[in-house]
Amino acid sequence: MVERYCISLIHYYFSMKVLPKSVLITGANRGLGLEFVRYFVKKNQLPGVQPTTVISCSRKISSELENLLEDIHHIDVDVTNEVQVKDAASKVSKIVGNDGLSLLINNAAIMRHGKGIAGCSVEEMKETLDTNLIGIHAIDKKLSAFVEASCRIPSPPSNFMWKSCCLQSLCRAWEY
Repeated sequence: MVERYCISLIHYYFSMKVLPKSVLITGANRGLGLEFVRYFVKKNQLPGVQPTTVISCSRKISSELENLLEDIHHIDVDVTNEVQVKDAASKVSKIVGNDGLSLLINNAAIMRHGKGIAGCSVEEMKETLDTNLIGIHAIDKKLSAFVEASCRIPSPPSNFMWKSCCLQSLCRAWEY
């Protein structure tokens, strides 16, 4: 039931019927996160569309993301660093204000391709878990109040968090 609701809400947002007032995307420097940023930047350029405030977050900024800086807010944050996560939450507060955060796409993750669990050292496994599990939790914990604040604004469904990589990366590691 929850999965069906989440899939419906993603479809609702991305079907162009309504766009979130604000979106924060972690892991935005490449891959799926970067594609989400590009998607919202492109939708913002359509005539008659109320623009979405796009906030990207990543450890370092890629050249592809750097090309989009005119159209987005970017926050440098390592999700495994509590001080940086706290600072990022403060910056998000200044960007979204009382309207809150409509959509959180928590996409920060790492994966050591080709190694699999058997090929990972203990340190590599700790780094993966710190990023993919603990880091996602830290972001959720610090930003959930902003998502809840967006619920108080009368509008279409707006309180949604999506964790794309937390368990997926762990499960896929077995495949390698």
